Amino acid sequence: MRQRPMRLTGMRQTGRRLTRRMVVGGALAAGGLCTPMLARPAQAAQFDWVLPHAVPASAPLHKRLLEAAARIGRETDGRMAVTILPDGARGNSIGLLSQVRAGSIPLCAVATQALGAAVPAAATPSAGFAWRSPAVLWRALDGQLGSLIREQAALSLGVVLMDHAWDAAFRNLMTRDKPVRNPDDLAGMRLRVPVDSDTISMFLKLGAAPTSIPPADLTRALVTRRIDGLDGALMYFRTGRIDETQKTCSLTGHIWDGYWLCAHGKTWSALPDDLRSIAARAFDEAAVAQRQDMINLERQAHAALDADGVRFTAIDIRSFRDVLRRADYYAAWTRRVQDTVWSAVEQAAGHLT
Repeated sequence: MRQRPMRLTGMRQTGRRLTRRMVVGGALAAGGLCTPMLARPAQAAQFDWVLPHAVPASAPLHKRLLEAAARIGRETDGRMAVTILPDGARGNSIGLLSQVRAGSIPLCAVATQALGAAVPAAATPSAGFAWRSPAVLWRALDGQLGSLIREQAALSLGVVLMDHAWDAAFRNLMTRDKPVRNPDDLAGMRLRVPVDSDTISMFLKLGAAPTSIPPADLTRALVTRRIDGLDGALMYFRTGRIDETQKTCSLTGHIWDGYWLCAHGKTWSALPDDLRSIAARAFDEAAVAQRQDMINLERQAHAALDADGVRFTAIDIRSFRDVLRRADYYAAWTRRVQDTVWSAVEQAAGHLT
């Protein structure tokens, strides 16, 4: 008797020829990125998954996920298909993580802030002024710290994180004309920051006055000098035309933002070993490629801002760490996560507490 394929949570199966509208991202003007079309299998896939995320279709993350999905389809001979859904089609990162935990979708890309709210260890890569360079951070996430984050996510949430995290860039500061070289320069500075308790706490301890402003009101707030500056990635400063009013960029690299691919544990384990290996390899190699995409785009944004007359300022990272240390900012992290996790942070980043 012919065995019917097993039906798993979060998968679509049908006996008819599969017809899907491929999700195609637009080109990212700064980097000229394009997105490939996924090849349609001759027959319906045995494992037909969706992978939603809240990132724009024009971003490198979406492009590389499309490439990974196409590779999975090829290398599994059509047995597994993954449809990538961008732009928050299934909700934001918090909602997506909840759906994966419930098994209503098999996997998603989740922002570090959302994952960190549920798994404290996952928030440590965003500790303020912890990383002297992206390379130092990647060594930690691809090493012991990343292993601990994945282990605790599995224990706490029943989910599987892929081995390599994805990049959303480090944040810097942009102001009208006052550079920020050390904490004294932040005294009383009104900064627009994300609605994130860790970010707000850090800037308060540094003497700044963080505030939240809706995107629709940001330009007016900058023009009227309701705020003195804001934080964000260089790409955001460029594409958001922040340099029209703000002409000084301090390369603080104060907080990192990123994403993890997160799978429902039982659904992931139910994949045949060969399919699971192919999918994991495709996603992880795509993550590494996406990191380089982000490096290239940040360099291009830096060059474009420089050409527009933006002045760049380097910082003394030790002075920021010293103030945060005296304010018990890092000590609070040690109370928040297990000793082994914070030891892994300091093993890579250097002494912080």
